[in-house]
Amino acid sequence: MSMKRVKDLLHTWQAESEQSSIRHPMTINLSREHIAKLNALQEMFPGVTLEALLQDLLSASLTEIEASMPYVPGNNVISEDELGDPVFEDIGPFPMYHQLTKKHLGNLDS
Repeated sequence: MSMKRVKDLLHTWQAESEQSSIRHPMTINLSREHIAKLNALQEMFPGVTLEALLQDLLSASLTEIEASMPYVPGNNVISEDELGDPVFEDIGPFPMYHQLTKKHLGNLDS
């Protein structure tokens, strides 16, 4: 499923038919409140499996976390923008997150 924002999920769930594509099953512990909320969503959107709800919610949350990671300009100029102004390397959390994501994707593919 493509990356979605949290606010887009309700529309998606209304339009989607049942779909599940778990590639790497994981076990998680949820609070009673979270289980109740997930069950409520599944009852509201019966064509969407619990697994699909969890995948969509996780995907949307990760997308929002990535978008909220601040750009922190470093000292090194890595390029110039369309106006010829310098673009500085990002020394914020996103480059490390991106690098670690690639590392773990490689581990999953091995």
